Amino acid sequence: MKLFEIRMKVAPGPDAPPGVTETFACCFASAADYGQAVGNALGYARDSGVEVLDVLSPVRELEPERWGEYVAVTWPEYAANLPTQAEIGALVESQSLFFSPFVAL
Repeated sequence: MKLFEIRMKVAPGPDAPPGVTETFACCFASAADYGQAVGNALGYARDSGVEVLDVLSPVRELEPERWGEYVAVTWPEYAANLPTQAEIGALVESQSLFFSPFVAL
């Protein structure tokens, strides 16, 4: 399995501050290929009640063995809300999907 980062522009949820019209989140999807990852991410978003407005390019394949480094560089302020380096291998192998924190645009 491979790990993909699918960046999405999504409609704000009910807890969004007034005036926020769009939010951003990444869906991390484990799949055999890019197409399956995007399809799984869109299904996961729908099933989670997340309205996807757009999938942003590029969809990136991440190296699971460098997950900790990726989080430290890309999401340092949210590291506690994401899987650890020790957890990511099992998540990838089990074809898990999970979101980053949602950020107002």
